[in-house]
Parts: sequence; structure tokens; C-alpha cells
Amino acid sequence: MVYSMQRAADPKRSSFAADFLMIEKVEALDDYTVRFTLRRPYAGFLGLVANYHGGSILSKAAAEKLGKGFGQAPIGTGPFAFSQLVTQQYVKLVANDSYFRGAPKLSGIVYRMILSDSARELAVTTNEIDLMAAKREQRWVERARSRGMDVDIIDPAEFRTLFINRNIKPLDNLKVRQAIASAINVDEIVKYAGKDVAQKGCSVVPNGYLGEDCSAGAYEYDPARARKLLVEAGFPNGITLRSVVSNVSTQQPIMEIIQAQLAQANIKLNMEVVDHATYQAKSRADQSALVFYGAARFPIAVTWLREFYDSSASIGKPGAMSNFSHCSIADLEIRAAAVEGDPSRQLSLLRKAQQVVHEDVCAVPLFGLKQVWVRGSQVNLGYDLKGALSLQPPVTELTTVTRASH
Repeated sequence: MVYSMQRAADPKRSSFAADFLMIEKVEALDDYTVRFTLRRPYAGFLGLVANYHGGSILSKAAAEKLGKGFGQAPIGTGPFAFSQLVTQQYVKLVANDSYFRGAPKLSGIVYRMILSDSARELAVTTNEIDLMAAKREQRWVERARSRGMDVDIIDPAEFRTLFINRNIKPLDNLKVRQAIASAINVDEIVKYAGKDVAQKGCSVVPNGYLGEDCSAGAYEYDPARARKLLVEAGFPNGITLRSVVSNVSTQQPIMEIIQAQLAQANIKLNMEVVDHATYQAKSRADQSALVFYGAARFPIAVTWLREFYDSSASIGKPGAMSNFSHCSIADLEIRAAAVEGDPSRQLSLLRKAQQVVHEDVCAVPLFGLKQVWVRGSQVNLGYDLKGALSLQPPVTELTTVTRASH
């Protein structure tokens, strides 16, 4: 664990290194005891060591031996072990018979990369595959259920937010940002996504996170006010913005709705639709005025606010994470909340942070989009599925698949 934490805190080897900056040192006291020494108090510390993102436990021997190749041949401690990877085609895992909870009931798993929604659907209906990442849309869910498919809709939801990049003019003007917020009809967007899979957000912090506060209220949809704000900001003929948009089905259709809504307020949005990897790269190169982004994190507000709204996490900074808006208005409250040990005082600081971010219109919170999976009737997961931070139903040593005999 000492090695894993040190690796997670190393910016040369970890994308989440900034999350671990408060750790001064990690020491192994014996085979089963680890001591952390922090540079400062940090109320969200336990979330960092919960095997999520940078907190996974790795094999030091394998990581050091394989170097950069470790990502293509990982060594873990779970019920299944890595066997083979063919990029953009499949990953094969085999049973780890030495797993401490007992040998898995399955001999292995094959994760196939099937990009086409219709091809995946055909594969699961013909039992070519047993478990499928499904379309996260109400219409698809209802159609699948009507055809007798077993559909699982689980948490955590990935919270969808439209970040407003103030590094790109005229978005440095508060009235322009207010106009964008007034031009977006979140209820219409949520209705499109659907009641079973989408839940409207009430704060810049995702629904259900510890410390979420809705007292600031949602932005009111008012396109007439949006046009008036643009006039007051010095843009009587409206503005034109450019946004890099991923072509994935959970993003492009939503951005097309937003594009149409903004047009009603004299805001023209030119969308550059690209593959998801290019979207990530260009968004993190500050090339997008409006960044539509969805994520799920360990469910506490202080972690979310630090990653998306603290200025130290702004794109281009050494500790950059996902502050696409270059928001800095709540730095004092976010950082104070991170070290506050009194729960009531911490909640007060988090409430203030969310309020000032709302007033400064760093972003427009949209909705949480839940995970949607389909599994064949032959699959028994071996547990009662409620949700998973891995964003997919975990396949454990208890999971079984019963094939029909011929």
C-alpha cells in the first residue's frame, strides 16, 4: 500500500496526483498496518484510500518491472487476473484460483469493445454476450423492458455540467454568463433523458453527495432575460461561441438541445463534433468555450468542489484536474472546508462555496445520469446489485452464468 499511495501522489505517474498532495508520508508499521502522516487536516481523506481512481492497490514488483507497459499488462489482487488485451477489440481475464475469498465460479471474463449501440443490443439478445452497457435513455430502457430484457439502472450517477470557460471572451463578462444560464432549459433536457435515468441537479455539487446544498436554487429559464442581459453586456446582436463536443450518445444529443436553446437567446453555438478522446484532449487544452462534462466521484462535496471549482485545479495549472471554467470565486471556502474537522462548520463552508459559485455562474449544473446495464437471464451476479463506484456491475467470485443445454 505504501508504494501504491506514493505512486498515486506522483504527477509523473498519476492523473489524480493533486488529490494526494496533503499526504506527507506513508509508512508500513508491519505487514497489516500503514500509517499516514498528513501535511494538514483533510476531512475527505478516507475517500482517497477507498480504491477509487488513484487509490487502487498495485503490485510494486510488477509495476516497476513493466514500467510504461504496466497499463497493458496489469497485476491486481481481485478474483480475476489479466490475460490478454487487443486494443479496441477485447480484454481477457482468467480466474484467480488463489483469491482470498475463494476461487471464482467463472473460469474467466471477456470484455468486448462494441462501439455500436445496435450491435451490442443484438449481441445480448442472441446471448453472444451476457452483460451489456446499454443506452442511457428513457425511450431505450422502456423498449428494452417491453422486450423482456433485464435492465439494471444503478448509482452512482455521472453528474452532467456545462462549464463556462471565462478564459474565452466574452465569457469573462458576468452578464454574458448569466445570459447563458438563463437560456438553458434544464427541465427540457431532463425530460429528453428520462425520469428513470436522469435526475435534475439542484447545485453545482451532484445529487446526494455529502455536503450538497440546494439553497441557492436553480437558474431560472428565461430567454427574454438572456437577450436583455446580452444587450446590457454590450452585445445587442448576440454572440457566437465554439464548443468541442464528443460524438458519444450521452453527449452529442444533449449539446444539440442546448445549441437550439441558446439560439433562442441570440447565442450561436458552433459545435465541433469529434471522437471522445479528441474531445477530452481539446477540452483540456482550453479550446472549448462551453465544456459539457460528466463524472462520478467519491460522494462528498469537498472532493467535487476541489476538482471542478478550485482555481488550483484549473486547466493549465500544475495541479490541473477538471476546472474547465477557471472558477476561483470559492477558493477560500473550498480549502477551509477541506481541513475543517467540525461537521457543522464544514457544511456551512460548503454551503457558502456552492452559493458563490452559483452567483458567479461558473457553470450550469444539469442532471445526474445513472448507469444502465442489461444482463441476460442466464447471469446471476451473486449479490443484490445496488450500485458500484466502478460504474458497472462488478463480476465477483460468486457470479455465475448458466448456459442452456442442447
